[in-house]
Amino acid sequence: MRTKPALRTELLFYLSFFAAAALLVGVATTAVAGPIASGEEFWLVMALVALEVGVFVVFGRYLVTRLVLRPLQHLMSAADQVADGDLNARAPDGETRDFATLAARLNRMTDHLLDAQSQLVAAAVRTRK
Repeated sequence: MRTKPALRTELLFYLSFFAAAALLVGVATTAVAGPIASGEEFWLVMALVALEVGVFVVFGRYLVTRLVLRPLQHLMSAADQVADGDLNARAPDGETRDFATLAARLNRMTDHLLDAQSQLVAAAVRTRK
């Protein structure tokens, strides 16, 4: 079984990669087009750099959504179901080690609640006899 990467590692790697790529694209565009651009053309080059950086920001947002927000929403949904009394609800396994561990612990806690509930029912049945 493949070990899952840590969320911290994934985020740092991808966000560092995208920040470096945005910086490289911006510097390269300015270095190439800056000397030949004057006046209006210079602002066009700056708009192009801003657009390129915007694309990288959108990719960064996608990564944060995929690696953090969506798995967190799944865990919150499972926790809400358990809080509402559905002890059969299970948290889905996460893509990263951190969310997989958190899901496993939430599921284990729910299993312990089910066991405790079963023991209470058994004790109630024994006391009625």
